[in-house]
Amino acid sequence: MGRFNLIDEPWISVILNDVGETKLVSIKTLFKDATNFRQLGGDMRMQDFAVLRILLAILHTVYSRYSADDELYSYLEINEKGIPVNDISDWADEYIEDLLETWTNLWEQKYFSDCVFDYLDEWYDHFYLYDDERPFMQITEKDLSKFEINKKAPGTVSGKMINRTLSESNNKLALFASKSNKEKEILTDDEIVRWLMLFQGCIGTFDKTNFGKEKYRSSKGWLYDIGGIALKGKNLFETLMLNLILVHPEEQYQANHQTPTWEFNGTENIQKHMSEMPLTNLAELYSIWGRAIIIDPEHDASEPFEMKIIKLKDINHQNQFLEPMTLWRKNDSGDNKGTLTPRKHNINHEFWQSFGLVFPVDNNTENNRNPGIIDWLYDYVEEEAEEIEMISFEAMSMIDDGNATSWMPSDEYYDSLKLYNYLAFDYTDETGWIDRINNEVTITKELVHQNLRRFYRNIAEIRNIKNTEQIDKLIQEVFHEIDWNFKKWLANIHENSEKDVEILKWRKQLENILIHQADLVMANASPRDYKGIKKENGLMTIVTEYNSFIYWMRRKLKG
Repeated sequence: MGRFNLIDEPWISVILNDVGETKLVSIKTLFKDATNFRQLGGDMRMQDFAVLRILLAILHTVYSRYSADDELYSYLEINEKGIPVNDISDWADEYIEDLLETWTNLWEQKYFSDCVFDYLDEWYDHFYLYDDERPFMQITEKDLSKFEINKKAPGTVSGKMINRTLSESNNKLALFASKSNKEKEILTDDEIVRWLMLFQGCIGTFDKTNFGKEKYRSSKGWLYDIGGIALKGKNLFETLMLNLILVHPEEQYQANHQTPTWEFNGTENIQKHMSEMPLTNLAELYSIWGRAIIIDPEHDASEPFEMKIIKLKDINHQNQFLEPMTLWRKNDSGDNKGTLTPRKHNINHEFWQSFGLVFPVDNNTENNRNPGIIDWLYDYVEEEAEEIEMISFEAMSMIDDGNATSWMPSDEYYDSLKLYNYLAFDYTDETGWIDRINNEVTITKELVHQNLRRFYRNIAEIRNIKNTEQIDKLIQEVFHEIDWNFKKWLANIHENSEKDVEILKWRKQLENILIHQADLVMANASPRDYKGIKKENGLMTIVTEYNSFIYWMRRKLKG
């Protein structure tokens, strides 16, 4: 008999209001009252991202089969469990129209229809955290007995390791931990569910147990390798809807049936993973496993938590354009040479620095690609989202410890960028706001990375300082100051603002920031700095370098 069913047990942490008050709710309550919740409010942003994708997988599955009026699409044939069984490629055009109509109707009615709750009732037995037959995102001992593994027993993971605010192994103590040593191993049932979802997406490669005797490239967790991108509305209903890509931007995925992992038993999921079958739909991708996991169905949440794990094969990363919620990069070398793979966020870069990789500025080429969620927003959602005053673009990644033998999660990246509707959707040509903003981002980065860094580097040479770490630190501090000012500039642009006027405002702000940084160096100048050093083209002093920096900066800003 199963225990702790995710459909009606409270485990999802949601934020209720502006002051950050939180509440635990069930899946059913969340879908029923989504407009009343501000956002997800779990233990960390990457955990919220993993939970969001599970919720989206449910919605993708349901609304790929039923309309907002709870009607089965006429060309679908389903079995006794409501799973489509026929090929609908011949009805692809009609299907796309129906999906868009479904999305539009849901957006306008502001609630999820009865078919979501009917689906949850139908699949209720597949959402138990503890179960000896079909536990959620897990396998059973019986499933495992059907396969050979390369060790006598599976590896184990404790509560203090699955908790990514600790990520503490038995060999490495987590300093400044949020829990005492005794409490680190204890997880409540709701915590186990949330951390389980993140663990399936962000694991690392510290464990040693494989299926079979042959080595294979094991998954670190799909979410671990992507630069996550999500849209955020004014409440959780809007957030779910904005990210609900019912019509995939890639034509090859548009008429595919949705196959979430919970609609298959543990044995079937292992077989699918190990056979390296290509992923074909978002419900499958959003619920994908990184490990075959066994949790004792008799576990008592008052006791230390532990689970067994076995490695699964990695997902193909090359041109995996099924994934819509990531940045992309072109690989010029290595095993992925000539292909695009997910690009993680750089913990030292604010999100706005990736503006040109996110927004539609002629990105969809062989060398780069917009995130699919952005294509969805601009190609399908734009007309329906006019009532939204501001759209938030959220960015998140899991940061590893740099150890290639384990890739243990050590931190997370999170940032966001808010754009008013009239900015976000003004992208049709180079005179639009999107292209103009991207141009300012490019200029800003060039002035800091090239001009200001050259100034710092030359002053270091005058002072005979070889170590460049301090320069890198100074550059990061400059970008942190620019970050706040850049976001404030965007927030103060009004619908009727003149573009040229606003651009000049930003450039003046940027000039002041950069001059202030150079002035700080001048304020700490020594006699050696003024005396300078001899170079082939003359004497290099702090004064010549300061004047050169100002000259080239202003020339760039006027260009």
